[in-house]
Order: sequence, then structure tokens, then C-alpha cells
Amino acid sequence: MKIYGDLIVDRWVTVKTTRNSPEAPIPIYVPIKEDRNLGGGGFVANCLKNLGVDVQFHSLFDGWDDFHALQKSSGDSSLRTPVKTRYIDESGRHIMRIDDESSPASFPVGENYATWHCSKCFYEKDEVVVVSDYGKGSISSYLTTFLSDRGCKTVVDVKQPSGDWYNNAYFLKCNESEWKSICMYSELSSIDNIMKKYGWTYVLVTLGSRGARLYEVGSEVLEFSVPFSPKNPDVTGAGDVITAVVAYFMDLGLPVSECVEKAMLAAARHVGRKGMNPISLSDLESVTVFANGCFDFLHYGHMELLKEASMMGDRLIVGLNSDSSVKKLKGEHRPLLYEDIRKEMLENLPYVNKVIIFDKDTPYELIKELKPDIIVKGEDYKDKKVVGEDLAEVRFVKLVPGWSTTKIFEKMLKNE
Repeated sequence: MKIYGDLIVDRWVTVKTTRNSPEAPIPIYVPIKEDRNLGGGGFVANCLKNLGVDVQFHSLFDGWDDFHALQKSSGDSSLRTPVKTRYIDESGRHIMRIDDESSPASFPVGENYATWHCSKCFYEKDEVVVVSDYGKGSISSYLTTFLSDRGCKTVVDVKQPSGDWYNNAYFLKCNESEWKSICMYSELSSIDNIMKKYGWTYVLVTLGSRGARLYEVGSEVLEFSVPFSPKNPDVTGAGDVITAVVAYFMDLGLPVSECVEKAMLAAARHVGRKGMNPISLSDLESVTVFANGCFDFLHYGHMELLKEASMMGDRLIVGLNSDSSVKKLKGEHRPLLYEDIRKEMLENLPYVNKVIIFDKDTPYELIKELKPDIIVKGEDYKDKKVVGEDLAEVRFVKLVPGWSTTKIFEKMLKNE
């Protein structure tokens, strides 16, 4: 797969501090570790390479010789590669960033290097080509038109505020701020008219923790939510991951909406990790976890079990016994709370993605329908037959001592 874009070198300097400066009210930082990786279009290329794609990366910048992860076939060593240096503490928290870069350059042949290189390449009809623009000079204002005229499907990550820069792009990806700039420069109010003006087939606007919107001329807007919310997310490189995954699955022939859905999952996985590790095929597979119970009196033990279960996958679904089901299992005096109240209480837990009420004695049919990857039970079920063990992997969670709904209920009655 051909990728045209700006190569950036990312430096990650981990620092620690033990004292304040005597010269000013600032801490003194001591570097303890340094990592480097390819950023910008180089990170998109590395992600695709890690997914098994044969990558041809073309950039105006030559990069550093110690990065052998890419089979680079181009670059001008007379230009200084942009370097972003991020200083982080030992927990991964960003302290500051320093950008060392030349002003946007231009190539003497044609408008710039990428377009000059395109003129020398052969392209298959409907070939997927990635354009990763970071505004450093590798991308020209007519590159996407040039590629479109040759029958390519371009997946474009934008930087410029004017849509004219990316005429006839097949798939355009931008964040909310970039999209607002494009809309403002277009001087048009209708999204359909903006897309028609620039010849775009699809536009994906990413909205951070609010998900993303996919626009297609004449079609309803598709909303995509974030599959799960990692604790302490690091969003560095998330947009590059989305670009890479959309291009990967588009090249495999999947519908664009499915490409975006898989890209959202991969991006959520990526921001849950620290640093810039390229995504892998395992990042593209969603893991669903299932737990079930009466949850008649939601207590600390329940919450700890569900919290641990949620960390085993991307999505936690809870099967909740209906009122009639609880009565059969626990007796005439149960449930203590109606099913709608129990359901709402579980749904308010941040680590529970969905709650489904089932009316049968066991959740077997529900498990069969949902097809979870993992079923979670308390360790008291280790020596018992687990419902659904023939349908999914079963994992056991250590119980919090002293917490039992039945015992709490009995204690309440005794105190009366």
C-alpha cells in the first residue's frame, strides 16, 4: 500500500523530580529513559506494516537511519526531519512538548515531492492510497486529484484549513476543529454541498470521547460511539490509528461503515496504552465479557466482581434475573427491589456497558444469543457446573469476604 505523508520523529523522554530549583519556583527534572519512534505518516505506515501490509512510504523527509521498521523508498536527506520531544513522568503523564522542525518545504520538481513521485508510479483501479498530511510540506494541493484521476481511493488525514487542498478525496478524516475550519472556508452551510463542492465521497469527523460522525452525500449521518473508555487515556496517535485501520479494511473490501467501526475499536485500544506502539491484529478483535445474577441488593462485593470482569475485555454485558426469576430462586420474600430499579442501578456503574433482563431460570439462551468471549463467575462456582461453559471461556473472580446479599438480608430481618 502506498502512503504519502510527512515523516516525524517522536522522542519520549521519561523524567523524574526529587527537588525544586533554587533559581525559580519550578521542579528540576532528571531524564531516566528515552524512546524514539516514527510519528506522523510514519506511524500510520508502521501500523499498517504491523498489520501485515506491504508498505511503500513516500515523504519529503528522509528520517533517521536507525528506523528500519519501514522499507522507505524516498526522501531528501538535505531536509531536517521534524522532531517532537515529549517529556513525561514515570506514570506517563505529559509534562511538556518541544517541536523542532523546519518551515514547510517545497520540492524543486513540480509543486512538491509527493506529486512528482506519483507521476512515476503505476496505480491499480480502486487501489487504496493513504495521504497523511501534517502540514510539513510533503503533500501538495493537487495530490488527491492526481490520485483520483488514476482511479485510486484515497484515505486522507487532513491538516490544511481549506477543502481545496484535498479535492476528490474518497475518504476524508478530520477532527472537530479541522472540520469547523473546512466548513468556514467553504462558505457553505450544507454538509452535502460542501462534500459535492470538493468531490468527497465520505467524511469522518472524530469527536474525541464523544465518538465520531460519518457523512456520505445523500445519506443519513452515522454516529459511532467510543466502544469503551480506558482509564487515564493517552490520545497521542489515535487519529493515525483510525486512518491506518480504515485504509486496512477498505483495502480488504469491507463497507466503509464497518471500516470505521473497527477503527474506533482499535483507537480505543490504542489510547488505553502509553506511548506509540503500532496496533496489531489482536487490537482489531473486540472481546465481550458476560456476567449474570440477581443483584437484588447491589453491594460492594458485586461492584468489585463487575469491575474486575470489565477489565477482562472491551465490553461488559450483565444478564439480570427478572422479578419472577428471582422469586423462583430465592423465595417469596425476594426480590427486595424491582427489576427496573436493579437494572438502572447496574447501568449507572461506569464499567457496565449493557444490562439485559432475562426471565428464565438460567441465562443459557441469552448467552447463546450474545456469544460472549468470556463468562465471569465468583470463585465459589469453581467446583460447580457453570451455565454456558460450553459456549465461552469461563473465568473466576475472587470474592470480597463478608459480602453476601442473603446474609445482609437475614441480618436486616434479625435487627427488626
